[in-house]
Amino acid sequence: MRRFIPSDLPQVNSWYVAHQKPPVRITLLPQHGMIEENVAAGFLYRTDSAVCFLDGYISNPAAPLLTRYRAFIDITDRLIEYAKDRGAAHVIALCKARGIVKLAVRFGLRATGTYVLAEREIQ
Repeated sequence: MRRFIPSDLPQVNSWYVAHQKPPVRITLLPQHGMIEENVAAGFLYRTDSAVCFLDGYISNPAAPLLTRYRAFIDITDRLIEYAKDRGAAHVIALCKARGIVKLAVRFGLRATGTYVLAEREIQ
């Protein structure tokens, strides 16, 4: 496992497309992400407060399920450590998939309800 770099974007975007999701632009990704080559990736969005967001988790649907799950555990562990080392007091995970919700609970996060995420592109 290693830090995500911009040249990883085509691989990550191929996973998004395989999951019937739109590809992401590099400008929408935070500076810190982790990737397990050919398996999975996840990102940490830092704020100007003591809160960080775990988001953008995506996996290669061709990789074995257990391999993807283990990669998500390792990615989450590293992202939380990174947040902690930089003074974050809280991490929040944005979860859509049931498996990611279970992973968040495994790391001590608790579900706080269902929300609608609204977004808009501005130029």
